[in-house]
Amino acid sequence: MRTHDVDPRRLVHQMDARLESRMKAKLLVLAAVGEAAIGLVLVVYPPIVVELLFGAETAGAGIVMSRIAGISLIALGIACWPAVAAHVVLTMLLTRAWLNERT
Repeated sequence: MRTHDVDPRRLVHQMDARLESRMKAKLLVLAAVGEAAIGLVLVVYPPIVVELLFGAETAGAGIVMSRIAGISLIALGIACWPAVAAHVVLTMLLTRAWLNERT
């Protein structure tokens, strides 16, 4: 085989790998947006999410815990975003751990 000849199987494999990588990135973005959106709803108005998930009403500590879960989901959504640098993820996780210790 000469150097300028192209192996079609290798070319197809490379194209499949690129397509798979792009699909994984899109799925990761979709998951990050979904997590952050649910977290935002939990922070803003927790009773609607709790009622949709469990069919029960919340009161007192349940609202506070729902808001903490919402903040955690927002942090997870930011951490899952593909373009976020590692130091931002570490900062978010350390902030979450610090907040959990204080409550």
